[in-house]
Amino acid sequence: MVRITQRLLWTTALFLILIFTSPLYTNSPRLIVLISVDQMRGDYPDRWNSFWTGGLRRLLTQGRSFTNCFYEHANTQTGPGHATLITGTYPAQHSIVTNTFYDRNTHHIFYCVTDSLEWRKGQHLLAPTFLKTPALGDLLKATQPSARVVSIAHKDRVAILMGGHSADLVLWFDRITGTWGHSRYYGDSIPAWVRWWNRQFPAARWQHWQWKPAGSPAMYATDDSVDWEGTFPGGDRQFPHTLPDTSNRNTFLKAYLCSPPAIEDVFLLAEAAVLAEGLGRDTIPDLLLLGVSAPDYLGHRFGPDSREIAEMFLFLDRRLGEFLSFLDSTVTDYLVVLTSDHGVCPIPEYLQKLELNAGRLVEDSIITFVEQKLRRHFGTPDTPWVEAFIPPSLFLNRSAAQQVDADWKQVIDSVLVWLSWYRGISLAITPEELLNSQCPLLPQQKRWLGNDVYPGRTGDILVQPQPFWIFDRRTAMHGSWYEYDRYVPLIFYGKGVQQGRITTRCEPIDIVPTLLHLLDIPLPSWLHGSVLPLQSP
Repeated sequence: MVRITQRLLWTTALFLILIFTSPLYTNSPRLIVLISVDQMRGDYPDRWNSFWTGGLRRLLTQGRSFTNCFYEHANTQTGPGHATLITGTYPAQHSIVTNTFYDRNTHHIFYCVTDSLEWRKGQHLLAPTFLKTPALGDLLKATQPSARVVSIAHKDRVAILMGGHSADLVLWFDRITGTWGHSRYYGDSIPAWVRWWNRQFPAARWQHWQWKPAGSPAMYATDDSVDWEGTFPGGDRQFPHTLPDTSNRNTFLKAYLCSPPAIEDVFLLAEAAVLAEGLGRDTIPDLLLLGVSAPDYLGHRFGPDSREIAEMFLFLDRRLGEFLSFLDSTVTDYLVVLTSDHGVCPIPEYLQKLELNAGRLVEDSIITFVEQKLRRHFGTPDTPWVEAFIPPSLFLNRSAAQQVDADWKQVIDSVLVWLSWYRGISLAITPEELLNSQCPLLPQQKRWLGNDVYPGRTGDILVQPQPFWIFDRRTAMHGSWYEYDRYVPLIFYGKGVQQGRITTRCEPIDIVPTLLHLLDIPLPSWLHGSVLPLQSP
């Protein structure tokens, strides 16, 4: 009942806002396909441009590529990135500040797509409850309830955040069952065709599949096996990689998700959805949202300069080409948007070999450092000084300060100084300082951090690493305000789009207003993005 009420409230509110300006859709595409390729850094399309022969070649030569697209928030993670690109607002508005966040009011750590009400009842329900601004599909269905909105992704948070509150079908790959599942928030059961698909195309059919390199040696930046890379699940660092059998389900599914078969299946399922859900069959525009996260799973293990990542995108190019050919034969008029949720930092150990200052920051070590400093300087309370540290937010405990009669401002100021000494940290600042005219940061740095601040979910202190330092033990990581993490591709292709290469600076939040303008849907006042030119003047 709670989830039904939430969806009705969203639908009713948006309907009242947009009811008097319903568009005619006379020149709109019948199907919009928004594809987000997880961890596809903005330089990748040009980096391997001469090797594309499929879908990426078609998008780059026939589509409109915006080559200077950067996120304007600092915490470049999967949840905030997808929420930003699909709502046209920043984390400070849509509230998805991190993949998991500490909520100061409840003193609990929440997953970004957990339904908090159900959580308090001890039930497990995934939902877009924390998404505070409407997604693109919500706006489309508010003006045209008969429009179909389908969201399919490897990751649950990607499928849910892109699908929004009123999607007709939301599917993701369940890493426990090895099948494509959904949430009861969107309905009590999945359609019969999805159950059939799960039976006919199980992930297990890929066991023992061998991944052999298909690209030219000129694609590769490094040797096949280097010390700083991770390993393929159940295997090693060197091609060929073989998917293990399913006797160890966990290892098999990890290998599946960071290999080309995961890309094959997400597009195969998308094609089935177009047919089964009747997407693009009438004059009412439909929306298909695809989250392709296999490159992210692989990138965290091998890094952006590995042969594995080059081969993964070579496979993506081929499969995307097949998908576009499928749309050609199925949908009369369609529009494709290709982008990403974030970039990625090169592997620190690789950069160290090049004699650059790079390294890793361990969250638990920083918590211990701050805790010990505070205890020595101010005293030992009954409760910890540090409530939580979910980068970039450090939450301190006011009750601890009260117990030892410490001045809160002195506590904050002391931690700021200590963190500024910590190797690998470039900045420690309070959210309040961002509003101060005397703040020493550059205007764009203040904007990046300010766009991440959401009351109750942002810490007392915000921390940023030095360039090429990462908060993670995984081989490669993202999450900072540096260009390598904020830089993503943005390409439009299809109906209403003129071929071109645009170098003007833009942001992923421009996607929603651009598509709404194309659909002749009025732009809500809360959007922060701009309408991008899909035609030359």
